[in-house]
Amino acid sequence: MRLRNVLLMGLLLTLMPAERMVWAETVATPNIVFIISDDHAWTDYGFMGHPQIETPHLDRLARESAVFSRGYVPTALCRPALATLITGKYAHQHKISGNDPALLPEMKGGGNRAQQAEPSKYKALRHKLISQLDQQPTVPRLLAGKGYVSHQSGKWWEGNFRRGGFDEGMTRGFPQPGGRHGDDGLKIGREGMQPVLQFIDSAVERKKPFFVWYAPFMPHTPHNPPQRLFDKYKAKGIESDFVARYYAMVEWFDETCGELLNHLEDKNLRKDTLIVYVGDNGWIQNPDNGGFAPRSKQSANEGGTRQPTLFSWPGTIQPGDRGDQLCSSVDIVPTALAAAGVSIPGELPGYNLLPILKSGGPTPRREVFGETFAHDVADIDDPEESLLYRWVIDGNWKLLLTYDGKVGRYSQHHSRTELGPQLFDVLADPHEDHNVAAKHPEVVAALAAKLQAWWPVTRRQVQTTVAAKQARPNVLFIAIDDQNDWLGYLGGHPLAKTPHIDALAARGTAFLNAHCQAPLCNPSRTSLMLGLRSTTTGIHGLAPWFRQVEAWQDRVTLPQHFHANGYRTLTAGKIYHGGVGGPQKRAAEFDEWGPAGGVGVKPEKKLIPPTPMGNHPLMDWGVFPHRDEDKGDYQVASWAVEQIQSAPRDQPFFLAAGFFLPHVPCYATQKWFDLYPDDDSVLPPVLMDDRNDTPRFSWYLHWNLPEPRLKWIQENNQWRNLARSYLACTSFVDAQVGRLTTALEEAGLADNTVIVLWGDHGWHLGEKGITGKNTLWDTGTRVPLIFAGPGVRSGQRCSQPAELLDIYPTLVDLCGLPQRDDLEGISLQPQLDNQSAPRERPAITSHNQGNHAIRSERWRYIRYADGSEELYDMQQDPHEWKNLIGQQDLAKIVEEHRRWLPKIDQPPVPGSAHRVLTYDADTDTAVWEGTPVRRGDPIPE
Repeated sequence: MRLRNVLLMGLLLTLMPAERMVWAETVATPNIVFIISDDHAWTDYGFMGHPQIETPHLDRLARESAVFSRGYVPTALCRPALATLITGKYAHQHKISGNDPALLPEMKGGGNRAQQAEPSKYKALRHKLISQLDQQPTVPRLLAGKGYVSHQSGKWWEGNFRRGGFDEGMTRGFPQPGGRHGDDGLKIGREGMQPVLQFIDSAVERKKPFFVWYAPFMPHTPHNPPQRLFDKYKAKGIESDFVARYYAMVEWFDETCGELLNHLEDKNLRKDTLIVYVGDNGWIQNPDNGGFAPRSKQSANEGGTRQPTLFSWPGTIQPGDRGDQLCSSVDIVPTALAAAGVSIPGELPGYNLLPILKSGGPTPRREVFGETFAHDVADIDDPEESLLYRWVIDGNWKLLLTYDGKVGRYSQHHSRTELGPQLFDVLADPHEDHNVAAKHPEVVAALAAKLQAWWPVTRRQVQTTVAAKQARPNVLFIAIDDQNDWLGYLGGHPLAKTPHIDALAARGTAFLNAHCQAPLCNPSRTSLMLGLRSTTTGIHGLAPWFRQVEAWQDRVTLPQHFHANGYRTLTAGKIYHGGVGGPQKRAAEFDEWGPAGGVGVKPEKKLIPPTPMGNHPLMDWGVFPHRDEDKGDYQVASWAVEQIQSAPRDQPFFLAAGFFLPHVPCYATQKWFDLYPDDDSVLPPVLMDDRNDTPRFSWYLHWNLPEPRLKWIQENNQWRNLARSYLACTSFVDAQVGRLTTALEEAGLADNTVIVLWGDHGWHLGEKGITGKNTLWDTGTRVPLIFAGPGVRSGQRCSQPAELLDIYPTLVDLCGLPQRDDLEGISLQPQLDNQSAPRERPAITSHNQGNHAIRSERWRYIRYADGSEELYDMQQDPHEWKNLIGQQDLAKIVEEHRRWLPKIDQPPVPGSAHRVLTYDADTDTAVWEGTPVRRGDPIPE
């Protein structure tokens, strides 16, 4: 019986391919060095053909190596990827499938990972996740039996270095705070190479073969390269500072690799050392912020999982590019063990590539398998609970299957809204732009069977789209402060350059005749968010905040209605006017708050002289040296982009982004200022003595304001400067809008996100003899209003009158929320479906009690508190230069518009202040901010 077993074993060994044997041929024992980059795109090397990034040291290593340009990591997230490199197993085998345990219910809303901030139950979960490594035969443990000494430096999530079997190392691990992914180990490379080089020298002195784990926190964020390298890439013409910093980080990392390689050569160790190079996962730098783009890190796409893999052992491994041959990082451990003459544990799934690396023959690997899990581990014992994707590559084909694992607090960067089977020809389509699953069902079936044979799972496969799974669309709610009609698509200024807003208008329905309900920030924004007119709320001035008014303390706002119906609500920048209050008050309005935005960087002193109304700090404009990145609006856009990128796919969001510019002070950087010529072509058309046919009461609406009159900006040579500044800031904000819409596209969310873009009111730049707002003419009330996304017909331009008040009920309709019967606006959904759908009600704007404008499709009618009136034919007289009131043939037109004057017209609520006007009809006295104004008082200039 024993002889039979021996013969049978001999037969099995004869039939088994050499690369799958569980022990290796005897070879001279080499030193072994693993070099592992962190968050590094597969394209971003000189030897991979990048046109700008320089990596001379890794290029040299590549020339001395067998290069698998089609190398892959099974999981595109650092902790599971590194665990695979130290164990040789897939994440579902070693069970370190994510970076952190899922938050406990009592920890929701808190992201502080510091040890002292975590409940004891969560600490126990961390310990359990780390302890998974205790059950694995790691590389240092296996090499120790052959007399190796080992050293850890860089990224290391699994506690103290000794936990992985290392003899020496830099990472202390828990319980100290900050030990989550490397603590002191993260200094390597960024703060020099001495710990690694000293270990090598010590091992040589002891005549011991050594294993080095060099996994620096590079080029991982923070992207803080030496200034010389940043300047180098800026000099190459890299426009984005974020991209230039990332490129510089890659070269800095390459320099550290050069130090290590040079040290091995100086010690005559290169021919005695096997060097393996690979990255933990991919990275595509977002040019608009410091984060990564979708379809890179954390994704199952090529940008996340593809990593060129190098094997170098001079004199033993034949160098050369292995072309289209496949390699997986699970092959690294068995290959390294074979080189050391260590028996390869039978449970390791990878191939021992040493025989073909030595011979130069083809790799035995025909497929590469991978898996994507949520960042947070839902169940440490059952990786399927967090499973989001499985994927396989076979030749030119790549299949991605999607699963309904628990996402946790981090969203995975899905490649698109399509979540059914995704099949790509990655040789012809390396960016995975074309899903051909429907054309090749037989390939899908064959590859799906291979996936199931590789790792049988019972988790439900998702066959639907995000839109089908998430019944309600997201909302991107974009507000622009003081934005008049100087936008390309609105035609208010012939030179306006706003390509991104124009593109959004082309994508959806643009309302060309949209108007605010009050030509002042606080009442206008309050009206929109409450769904009530200012004549109903009694909020007419810049104060008070509506929650300070007893009648509106419990009023459900637009974002609160979305929150109550399952939406995650987020905001940054100026959405409401002024401060909302402390954390409790903010939390009641939105779930999450980003940067406040605002003016941002300012010059050391004002750029323009004092105006007749004083030296108000807001009354300033022009160009001075500063960075766009330091502007409040840029920071608002960056935060909003990050929220889009990390948005959970199992909950819709309502994301509000409020831009401050072109509100004064409107400062521009030179590149935006230079978009507009320094000549009179930037000036709006004006009619001198335009106010001769307007009532005196019209001046009371903007009686004493810091905004200067036309006369002053002409006499002080500021008209052209102001117009250029306003246009430049408008173009700058347009670019921020473009960043948001691009982020939606890249995140695969554009098809399931309703976008609404609006301005709170208009702004004069000399028209009617003034600058600023607080008027009832078109220049003061006309605003941009665009809807785009699901439920909105594209390419429409609707001339029907619309109101900002209509946004609330329109979004309720588009998102399928419960209707509200206490809103004063009317849904625009009929016009979103058909721009010609009739709309009976005109747009109504009010500024303080008793002053109202009625805007129909053709006419503008204005009535002031003292009974004086104006009427304009907007088709024949778009600049409102000829007041037609009093013409008998237009009496019916006037009466038709008078009937729309508000029936409810509340006086200012208690606490009202700033730009508040009242009128006493008995004494014919207007009161401006508490000061009486009489008929004979001179009009301020």
